[in-house]
Amino acid sequence: MKSILSLLLIFVMLGAFANEISSTQITYKNPEKFRDFEVRLGEQDRKDKLKKELSHYIAKLWKKNIKNDSQLILEFTDIDMAGRIIFGIEQIREVRVDSDRSVLEFDYKIKNKEGKLIKSGHEKLINSNLSRANRVVFKFEHGRLKYEIAEMEKWIKAIAKELLFNS
Repeated sequence: MKSILSLLLIFVMLGAFANEISSTQITYKNPEKFRDFEVRLGEQDRKDKLKKELSHYIAKLWKKNIKNDSQLILEFTDIDMAGRIIFGIEQIREVRVDSDRSVLEFDYKIKNKEGKLIKSGHEKLINSNLSRANRVVFKFEHGRLKYEIAEMEKWIKAIAKELLFNS
C-alpha cells in the first residue's frame, strides 16, 4: 500500500513539474557572450547554475501571475546582471561590485492554450536605479539574480494585466 501511495505521489509531482515546463520555454542565445556568464577556472558550472536559477524563477512567476494557461516562449539575447564581477588574483573567487544598472534583453512569444500566437516582441528591460529597488527585491534577497528576477516580475505582471484586459 505504501508503495502505491509513493508512486501516486511521484506521478502528481511529475505532473506539476511538467506543467511548469509546458507553460514556459526559456532559451539563451549565445550565453557565452553574456558578460556575467563568463566561465573562469574552477567555475565551469556557473553559467548553467545562473540559467537554471533564472529559468526556475521565471517559470514560477509566470505560473503565479498568468491564469489563462498561456505559454511563454522566451529567448534571452543578453543578460548584464547588476554590478560587475572582479575576479581575484587566482581567478577563482569573485566579488560583485554594485552598480546602479541591470539589463535583460530577450525575444518572446506568448501563445494561448490552443497554440495560437497572442503576442510577440523584443524587450530590453533596464533597471537603472537599483538603490531604490532594494525594497522591491527583498523576497529575492538570497538569490544571485535578485534585481533581474524582480524586473522580470514587473514585466510578467504587466503582461498579465494586458492579457486580462484583451481577453
